[in-house]
Amino acid sequence: MTAPHCLNDTQPSSSATARTMGEHTSELYQARIANSVEGAIQTGRSGVVLAPTGSGKSFLVAFASEDALRHKKPVLILHPDISLLRQNYAQIRRLPALEAARTAFFVAKNETVGDGPMLRDTLDADVIAAINMSLVNKLDDGHFLNALERFGKRGGVVVIDEGQKAAADELARVLSRIALAGGSAASSSPPHPSGPTARIRLSPSAPTASRT
Repeated sequence: MTAPHCLNDTQPSSSATARTMGEHTSELYQARIANSVEGAIQTGRSGVVLAPTGSGKSFLVAFASEDALRHKKPVLILHPDISLLRQNYAQIRRLPALEAARTAFFVAKNETVGDGPMLRDTLDADVIAAINMSLVNKLDDGHFLNALERFGKRGGVVVIDEGQKAAADELARVLSRIALAGGSAASSSPPHPSGPTARIRLSPSAPTASRT
């Protein structure tokens, strides 16, 4: 196994160009990180984006989802709660590449997202937005475990927003099923207060969840 690669927001990148989503144009450091995440998605590597609150991690989640679809890979976006899922979904809907995507949701039965009919509780979609515990609660369901493997075999990409809030041990079981079948993962989390402003760690190893 090679050592994880780290990219911080002060490293030069001649290939980084600004990206847009609606009226928002990314900052250069966001474009640099987005480029690294896209490279990881394309090659099947897994990584962690460490960036402070307010640095635009939700935009990076949207860009990563767009990149996954561009490379013809389905994307599963994990959230700790319904409010963050709704926030991210509102951003994602603004991306042309995702407007026509088949979208599914893993949320509580009494929760609704968007203003149209909802496809629920399936990984057979282009974009799947989910609450972490909605997946964890299905880990005893054999059909769901088989669906995770099929998602991985399709080259599925897992994007975890606010990864530090995940139920680490349980979520690791979800990620391992997908990774062993050929999928990959990218997680965004605030860094330790003494750490760098923003960076991404990439590794060719199978993704796991951990608490710091």
